Amino acid sequence: MGWPVEPAADRRAAGLAGALTGPAADVPALAAGVGGMVGVLLRRFRAEGGMPVAQMTTLGWLLRDGPSTTAKLAAMEKVRHQSMAQTIRELETAGFVARREDPADRRQSLIEITTRGRARYDELLRVERSWLAEAIEATCTEDDRETLAHALELLRRLADHSA
Repeated sequence: MGWPVEPAADRRAAGLAGALTGPAADVPALAAGVGGMVGVLLRRFRAEGGMPVAQMTTLGWLLRDGPSTTAKLAAMEKVRHQSMAQTIRELETAGFVARREDPADRRQSLIEITTRGRARYDELLRVERSWLAEAIEATCTEDDRETLAHALELLRRLADHSA
């Protein structure tokens, strides 16, 4: 499936290209470029998979970390408790998560991914990775691929940085 064209985002990225190179790269422009391109990728993934990013990332947290409370999920996603509660309600309505009593604190509920949720998450990852692998193969040279591999480490450090 082809991706929707994002000409405005592409023009913004092209306009920043000069500020993003050299030893004295403009840090605010670099931040805008990285943020903009991550946003474009997320929108493209969402368009293909048909699941909002908040739902996808919540399922990912539950798969990686196991059952969790709404408060902990909200903290991990850095969103308000009410926003996470809404995301969980939507996932629960779709049958992708279920609630159970927290054995350590019976006043709380633990949210856990269901078999249906795991299958949906796996399918979305397959679609996203397939598109991305195809895009990398079609548009990147060997040198570009090495640069992407290095960029993965840089992006991980950015993601792990707490303000």
